[in-house]
Amino acid sequence: MEDAVHSVLSQGFNRWELIILNDGSTDGSDRLADELARKDLRIRVIHQSNQGLSSARNIGLAVAKGDFIGFLDSDDIYLAGAFQAVFSQISKSNADLIIGGYSYFKGKDFFHTHQFTVSKLSPEFLLRTNQAPPIAHFLKHSVAKSIGDFDTSLKSCEDWEYWTRVAKKGFKIITIPEVIAGYRYVPNSMSRQPKVMYQALSEVNRRAHCNDSQLSENSTEIAHHSADISEIQKNHLIRCLGVLIHQGKANEASAWYQEEVVKWNWVLEDKDWLGLSSPLSWRYFFDQDEIKTIFQKLLPELRIFFYELGYSPSKTSKLISEILRPQRYRLNHIRYGKLLGALINRIFK
Repeated sequence: MEDAVHSVLSQGFNRWELIILNDGSTDGSDRLADELARKDLRIRVIHQSNQGLSSARNIGLAVAKGDFIGFLDSDDIYLAGAFQAVFSQISKSNADLIIGGYSYFKGKDFFHTHQFTVSKLSPEFLLRTNQAPPIAHFLKHSVAKSIGDFDTSLKSCEDWEYWTRVAKKGFKIITIPEVIAGYRYVPNSMSRQPKVMYQALSEVNRRAHCNDSQLSENSTEIAHHSADISEIQKNHLIRCLGVLIHQGKANEASAWYQEEVVKWNWVLEDKDWLGLSSPLSWRYFFDQDEIKTIFQKLLPELRIFFYELGYSPSKTSKLISEILRPQRYRLNHIRYGKLLGALINRIFK
């Protein structure tokens, strides 16, 4: 939490308030928050028993006074110049939701920066998938009042569900090219619950493409019934299967897939399986020890998964080679240097 707060304190733009929601922490964060608030009157601390992330955000929305609201989780940080970049966009456009670029980081190392290439997002973008972590979003306060609270019944994906409501009411969504946020990447996905995640993704996907009971009756809601819900659902499942395989549960993953494919009548192409490697699983595992672990532990699990789906050994090898291509290429760069590694990768595509 301390890094998150200091990322706000270090902003050159000083017209902000920081509301810290202590959601029943037991690690001393409550005392640290109170100490920080005593040092800076712009910081306000609210303590409550553990009620979950959505509840904490809702309380923050209820007491916030600013015209725009950001969503800073305790593991994440704002980068230098973030507030000024957002304020500059507010000053020159009538934006309702501003989304900035973000970088993943582990420890002090930043990697895989995502920047937007379009300045205005159509509703379809947010209805298909979450575009950025919460910290990269700044929402007009009046819009937050219009669309209501975060849904506390969702066990995951509550932020994506929230942005779909913004999109469906036709509010103006603007992106900025600046990288404004650092999103902490947790390399160990063993604590993830892919089936809980998939259930939440399924519910948000369903809501995104029908009239929403959470929006007011006189809403100017935009319902996109023509979207390919089945295709979106398939992509969600494959990412969640990747998490399960990464956890060493290939048998469970194959059985789960076969249950879902019957429900949805999917026909998968080879390229669809690339989605097993996602930010939820091993996509950004690129240091030497991580790659070594992938080839030692993950590769056998992938073989089990594809064999149980009826793929031949040769087809399985080809699919796995494509799925793990980024790690294989990176390992060659580490072992042989950029020039020779690149040559080897070009020869053995």
